[in-house]
Amino acid sequence: MTRKITMGHFGHTQALVYASDPERIKRNRSLIRPIKDIFEEILPKYNNAVFDNKQENQSFNKNILELLPTVKNIDLAYFDPPYCDSHADYQGFYHLLETYTEYWKDKQFVNGIKRYEPQRVSGFDKKRDVISSFEKLFELSEEIPHWLISYNNRSYPGVEEFEKLISKYRDVKVEAKTYQNGRGGKGSVAGSQEILFVCNPKKKHFISTHKEKQIVNEGF
Repeated sequence: MTRKITMGHFGHTQALVYASDPERIKRNRSLIRPIKDIFEEILPKYNNAVFDNKQENQSFNKNILELLPTVKNIDLAYFDPPYCDSHADYQGFYHLLETYTEYWKDKQFVNGIKRYEPQRVSGFDKKRDVISSFEKLFELSEEIPHWLISYNNRSYPGVEEFEKLISKYRDVKVEAKTYQNGRGGKGSVAGSQEILFVCNPKKKHFISTHKEKQIVNEGF
């Protein structure tokens, strides 16, 4: 499906226009290829990426704030939240994939395209909710020693403010990679930065309560 669109998400119908443009088709034959043909072509690559890691693995499809209280003994958490105020409309842009695979019969589409109702609420995509949602996320993750958090420098809150928020809970180091080319969407235009917050347990500082004995050498 992603081969047939060129703007990084599904919240538009521009691919239909491109599919009737001979010049566009020359650059991207996938625009007019059936999805089934593309799927069968790349399926072996996906199958070859599957391997047995000899571990007992679990997968969950659940709201993270509801899931965290139910899981234990986690060594590392990788959080990839919506980038609030920067291409954060995951439901509008990407619901097609989940709608397609789950075939939701209880959804009503608005204007025939793009949107469905009722929408799911995450708490991480609206400015009014996002900071309190992150605080709750971090509080629920107190028992997880190491966090990796994916972010973008065009997101809200800003990188420095978000770093301060994280530093209440963890020692944090910021890694950044700049997009040299645009990939569609406000958060991935050329010059924007993908951010990774590397969060580790705070270092403990011990203060000795022992008083040193002072020996006074008195002369006779």
